[in-house]
Amino acid sequence: LTSRRILAEGDYDLVYVFNGRMGPLRGMLRAAQEAGVEALVHERGRDTQHYSLVDNCMPHDIAPMVARVRRTWDESDLDLDERRRVAREWYEGRTRGQMGSWFSYVDGQDEATLPDGWDADAHNVVLYTTTEFEYASSGAEGRTGLYASPTLAAEEIARTLSERGRAHLTVRLHPNPAGRDSSSVARLLALDRPRVTVVPPDSAVSTYGLMRAADVVVTSGSTAGIEASFWGRPSVLAG
Repeated sequence: LTSRRILAEGDYDLVYVFNGRMGPLRGMLRAAQEAGVEALVHERGRDTQHYSLVDNCMPHDIAPMVARVRRTWDESDLDLDERRRVAREWYEGRTRGQMGSWFSYVDGQDEATLPDGWDADAHNVVLYTTTEFEYASSGAEGRTGLYASPTLAAEEIARTLSERGRAHLTVRLHPNPAGRDSSSVARLLALDRPRVTVVPPDSAVSTYGLMRAADVVVTSGSTAGIEASFWGRPSVLAG
């Protein structure tokens, strides 16, 4: 209501909103969309010296961002080989913690470290989780529709694979909640099923070492899904 009143009283033609995911800012974005006022949502760009702007949506809205990615690729002044080189450097840089626009979640991990008891001869499925608060705040478009939440997805996948008994599941909890109380992390750490291993958020077990050692990677929104495809791992989206 406050956002609607501000827009109505100010007779604005353009609104700038940061991110759009947090509650008060989401309210202003939705009010602008409702009132037909153009909203530009700003966020970090490719590094700390750049910012990005998206029109009338959040950076987390999948369909407009897919269209933007494709448009950026197709309209680039670089030739195809150079575009591929830049893209390859991005994927390779992430394994070394080179994030550019944000801190690296692989700091403190050892690429040679796999979970205790890792059996290379087993059929290894690695599930990368998404944090609950990011999933909840991403909006309806970001929901996969298959599971009600990332935590429930991990629990159900763990139950199914454990009961079938033909694969070993390793659940790599997202490093974001490390050092904070999280009921969803606690629930997953409490999983006690045969052929299921849960890696804590602050573990030195390598995100990318796991990815390269996995037979199959499963995600429900993590960028690890598309990264696994780049590294030649079969990648399943739980959605």
